[in-house]
Amino acid sequence: MKSLHRGSRPSLFLLLFLLFFIASIHSGCSSKEPVKIGFIGGLTGKIGDVGTYGRDGTILAVEARNASGGIRGRKVALEIRDDAQDAARVKTGVKELTDRGVLAVIGPIASEMCIAALPVAQERNVLLVSPSAMTDELSGKTDLFVRVLPAVRENSSRMADFMHDNMGVSTVAAVADLGNRAYTTNWVNGFRSRLEARGGRVTGVETYTSEPQALFIPLARRLAGHGAQAVLLSASAVDAAMICQQLRKTGWKGKIVVTEWASSEKFLSLGGSAVEGAVVSQFFDRESRDPRYLAFADAYRKRFGTDPGYFSVLGYDAANAVLDALETCDLCSGEALRDTILRIGAFQGIQEKFSIDAFGDAKRGSFIAVVRNGKYQVVR
Repeated sequence: MKSLHRGSRPSLFLLLFLLFFIASIHSGCSSKEPVKIGFIGGLTGKIGDVGTYGRDGTILAVEARNASGGIRGRKVALEIRDDAQDAARVKTGVKELTDRGVLAVIGPIASEMCIAALPVAQERNVLLVSPSAMTDELSGKTDLFVRVLPAVRENSSRMADFMHDNMGVSTVAAVADLGNRAYTTNWVNGFRSRLEARGGRVTGVETYTSEPQALFIPLARRLAGHGAQAVLLSASAVDAAMICQQLRKTGWKGKIVVTEWASSEKFLSLGGSAVEGAVVSQFFDRESRDPRYLAFADAYRKRFGTDPGYFSVLGYDAANAVLDALETCDLCSGEALRDTILRIGAFQGIQEKFSIDAFGDAKRGSFIAVVRNGKYQVVR
């Protein structure tokens, strides 16, 4: 009996250890501590408007989720960082967010910032879910980057077709801001390839780097000097509006094409009459009567005192994709959040459904709008 008792003690200790370990895991999984997610985007500087819209859309999604019970009874806590459209700051911001224990980061907003942030996200094993990055450079890759918009080439090609077929444009001069090169030059190149395939041509591409002392008068003169039927502006809302102002001052009367990046309310308010008639690529119909969007817009106005913008919708959609995945996955099962998002595959956005493929790339419809009487009017 004595030897049997001594021989059974290790088994008893092992059993007690296993019971304690399982209880600890269960306790951690059922914890009522908040589920943390992060947001990072440019909240200051020239593109601060789009970053702010994206942040506010994310905030609204988190607050709505918490009002409906959170994630399996746990509240969602949102940590926010401003990358100021600076590569060093976006890397620091992602590190800070992971140090705070976030399970995913909504952002960055700009394509160039996503490229800068991704190595840090990979190192820290945190998922980036961008509301708006469209660069082709991140397409078709297995990494910790997911987005809710398609890559640039799809929309740039669609716009080239529209300008050629519907507006009779066969010659275009373009400008690209090298501060967000991963997006802007991709857009120009995709547009040029498609237009040339249709028998048109891009007569020249001007480049600049957005900064407080950027000189738009000589830039506008160079664009006008190409003698093209239209000018393509691959730039932020502030810069695109200023270039339009200077173009019109030169007496140039051609058509203006603007990429999604510039399609915020600031483009309209700063551009004034100079942007009338501009053709704009968008993922947002401000005149939508869809009940889902109307409810969102009403809640947004009550919360922030202003109408939602293009990036508000995208921030909301990106945040909800993450929140839906967190709701679906078992945080203690070991399934990576990225894998859960890819497993779900299809998501209901504010204005339309979108899907995310095996590489984290999105598929969704888009709009083409024309600025008329100071408003974006969807024409396709």
